[in-house]
Amino acid sequence: FYSPKLDYWVVTGYHDCREVLQNSKLFSAVNTLDPIKPVCPVAREVMQSGFRPVKTLTNADPPIHTRTRRLANAAFTRSRVAQWEGYIRELTRDYLEKNFKDGKADMIAALGYQLPVLVIFKIMGVPPESVPVAKAASSTRILFNWGFPSDEEQIKLAQDSVEFWAFASTLVAERARAPGDDFISALLQARDGDLPALSEAEVTTILSATLTAGHETTTSAIGNAFYWLLKERRAWEEICADPGLIPNA
Repeated sequence: FYSPKLDYWVVTGYHDCREVLQNSKLFSAVNTLDPIKPVCPVAREVMQSGFRPVKTLTNADPPIHTRTRRLANAAFTRSRVAQWEGYIRELTRDYLEKNFKDGKADMIAALGYQLPVLVIFKIMGVPPESVPVAKAASSTRILFNWGFPSDEEQIKLAQDSVEFWAFASTLVAERARAPGDDFISALLQARDGDLPALSEAEVTTILSATLTAGHETTTSAIGNAFYWLLKERRAWEEICADPGLIPNA
């Protein structure tokens, strides 16, 4: 359906979404991250002063998307993900033991807000004390790209975006000089045949996007999952009676 407010066509059906996502010749992705509200001149000038993402995954069509995805997949392997399972389980148990007491808890505040960002930070190799920076940057990006901020708000959001880009690019530059056992280093070192390696600007762009999409989506998923499980009491009671049902819940 067409949304006059967004001035976009909105596609929601599963098969329609697959068609849009797979047919890049008809449905290009190049404007995917363009702000819905036009950027005011002052905010645009601020962004140009220090926010320098390049087209990589979300807003790129083949062959740029294909190359970037192949290199990202070479870095983000199943074995690399599997090695963090123990850490994630231990961290989750710690959160449950500390925050779920007295028979009640706020699911988002006690679990869903910080846990996902700590996990993605561990995987990416970002210091845990930077959690507030990432959460603030996520809200900034979401509001700037898909909200309707005033010109004054847009300018402030642009300044915040520039600051976060400096934060992310510094991390990438540090890993380029001294690689570690983390996703940033793996992206910089990723190779796939004769494909050119990812540049620091490309890795910074992927890092910036991942530090948003990598935890905001999980926070939402945790909240929605428990909302529906608690609403559908029979399903909740069945899972409580048989925890073996959890993986497919």
